[in-house]
Amino acid sequence: IIGVSVWSINLLRNAAFANGSLHKTAVSVFLFKYFLASEIPINEL
Repeated sequence: IIGVSVWSINLLRNAAFANGSLHKTAVSVFLFKYFLASEIPINEL
């Protein structure tokens, strides 16, 4: 699951770089929140 998350982050990060720094920042914040929401509960199981 962590591998899938890293792949998704890399894919969206590449798309964000292509669309400019402001969009990159917004995507990075979204991905950071998504990562915390999806990974921490799994790690605690």
